[in-house]
Amino acid sequence: MRTCKWVVLSSCGVLVGVVAVGLMSRADAAGGEFIKPAVTRADPVAHLTRLQLDVFELTCTYARLADFSLDRIGGGQPPASEVLERLSQLGHARLVLRYDNVVDLPEQTTVSTGQRVPAVRDVVISADGNITPSVGYEQVGFVANISGVWLDEDDPMQAKVSFGIECSDLQDESLEIAEEVSVPVFTQRLLTEETRVLRSREPVWLACNDPDLSGDADDETKMTVIRLTATRLTD
Repeated sequence: MRTCKWVVLSSCGVLVGVVAVGLMSRADAAGGEFIKPAVTRADPVAHLTRLQLDVFELTCTYARLADFSLDRIGGGQPPASEVLERLSQLGHARLVLRYDNVVDLPEQTTVSTGQRVPAVRDVVISADGNITPSVGYEQVGFVANISGVWLDEDDPMQAKVSFGIECSDLQDESLEIAEEVSVPVFTQRLLTEETRVLRSREPVWLACNDPDLSGDADDETKMTVIRLTATRLTD
């Protein structure tokens, strides 16, 4: 089984500004003084978070992949256009997905792109030779499930975030498992489940390549590069 090699880089800040979220104040009945409502850890507002996810894909030869450096790709907190320009120096680069939304961090956020395609999961052949396929659907593309919690007791600007990430392709050829019955061939290029401590506004960079060790230097391979940023929006 192929093994994905992960490289992680943490760096400070992002170019986009922080979205300010105002909390409604209430008036004290005795003196009319406005008091900011207390926000407890059980209150979902305490976990209100701007979640940003950028997913890039690089297609290049194995020879050019040797020049790949995550430090160089993510250095200086570049915008997406600059990341693409840096990746394009090694091969063909594209932005697969860009997600930017306000979420309640403890609730699981699912981000995906791609399509669900029909796939034959089982084939029953009767005694008289009749073939009955069982068809299901497979998700092809990129899927990320993200959730976490801000660590108020330790450092309110740090969050413990868990994420599961999967990336798969559908190959052009299919596999014939019986006469006139073929199934598509899926390639799972990335599958990981991790838990990390992130600091507010500081992106974490992830890169994964699933190399074909039998490939020649001129053969092409794919690299997935991910930038994940969580920004706390409440005190």
